[in-house]
Amino acid sequence: MTSIVANMHPSAKPEEVRAALEQLEAYVSQGCPGMPAPARASLSTVLGYTRQLEGDLSDLELLYNMTVEASTSLENELSMRYDAITSFLANTSHELRTPLNAVIGHSELVMEELADDDNHRHDQDLLRIRDAGKHLLALINGILDLSKIESGHVELCPEDIDVSALVRDCVANVRPLARVNQNQLDVNLSPAVGMVHGDPLRIRQCVLNLLSNACKFTKAGRIGVAVCRQTDSRGEWVVITVQDTGIGMTPEQLSRVFRPYAQADIRTSREYGGTGLGLAFTRSLCECMGAEVHATSELGTGSVFTMRLPPRLRARVS
Repeated sequence: MTSIVANMHPSAKPEEVRAALEQLEAYVSQGCPGMPAPARASLSTVLGYTRQLEGDLSDLELLYNMTVEASTSLENELSMRYDAITSFLANTSHELRTPLNAVIGHSELVMEELADDDNHRHDQDLLRIRDAGKHLLALINGILDLSKIESGHVELCPEDIDVSALVRDCVANVRPLARVNQNQLDVNLSPAVGMVHGDPLRIRQCVLNLLSNACKFTKAGRIGVAVCRQTDSRGEWVVITVQDTGIGMTPEQLSRVFRPYAQADIRTSREYGGTGLGLAFTRSLCECMGAEVHATSELGTGSVFTMRLPPRLRARVS
């Protein structure tokens, strides 16, 4: 009996426990020689409960395996559907871009022809047509870019980049947007930033998205852009920070700020417009380059968006 119990210690392997149970059953079937009657009865009861638990455990193991199999099947089906939707978005976007480019081009051509005849009666209408076309084209391009990233078809062209020069250029591009909302735009570039090896077009897109977002949600405030190098346990990073004194976000709004096709709040969407693609695109693009982007915010105080770039592009493997 002592040897049987010794084989049922907590660290015993399942096969050792099963062997010990079989020995225990044989011992009970022999009438438990040398054991008092009350102890024999208790041992039989415990053995019965043990066998019942063993059966329940087998049922749970079967249920677990069935759940894993169903989950894998569902994951494969969802992946196929997702790929189909992504492909549809890409194809549809291409089909829409051609006529929209024609609308924009013809509206500008008509404006030029009327201007040659000194006819400006329809300037406002033609400008509305052109601007609406450009707006729609920008939305479609955003959907197309995001679908490319999520389907793993984004192309990266790494080269050596002067980060300070790239950020200064981005700031120059958004200054008119900052002036529209009477915002002050401050830049703080560390002299030690130097170069990184990455895709200048993609990094520029990310920085412009962060700056445009800050300009849009800040009125008569301050927007600060800082660039520096930092080192942590994972290595060295070039850190680009965009801080604003805009409307800010609650923790719940912040939790979905990087989700595609979603904005922090429905009322925000109505007042400020947009599709909710910019920040989702930025995060997806950063992940493709081995970079990171995250945000902190306080409602009514403002937000801070931080993008961390590795010194050398580390492309994600799909």
